[in-house]
Amino acid sequence: MGRTPGAIAAATISLLLAGHAAAQMPAPTSPPTPGPYPAPRCTPPKFQVLPQAADAKNTSTDAANAALYQIEVKKFNGEAEAYHACLKKYIDKATGDAQKIQGQADAEVKRITDKANASVGAIRDQINKANADINNASTSPESLGPEK
Repeated sequence: MGRTPGAIAAATISLLLAGHAAAQMPAPTSPPTPGPYPAPRCTPPKFQVLPQAADAKNTSTDAANAALYQIEVKKFNGEAEAYHACLKKYIDKATGDAQKIQGQADAEVKRITDKANASVGAIRDQINKANADINNASTSPESLGPEK
């Protein structure tokens, strides 16, 4: 029996389905849902005027109270610098973590895209072969072979 257009179409569909099945990718395993990123553990500066320095703003009343007030200001400034440094360190680490995660995500997207493009290319190759078979069959009866 010779190849008929219906048989060729059936064979084409079979090839496409086989190519499609081979091109199926297993479902990607999704990474675990990320939890909230930890907040910085930096202690903000606190300006607490000691009771004995409460009137230190008025430097004409008591030089000792003014000196205590200045000590508190220096302490606050030191705490503010430490707070700033702590936040800067936190921001630098968080930025690095975000860049690392983004880089991993970009690499995974590229891997999936490359694999999908290869699969699509394999399917298109099969489609082109099937189209060539259809064209050969419709233009050349000899290409169908002898009827049985």
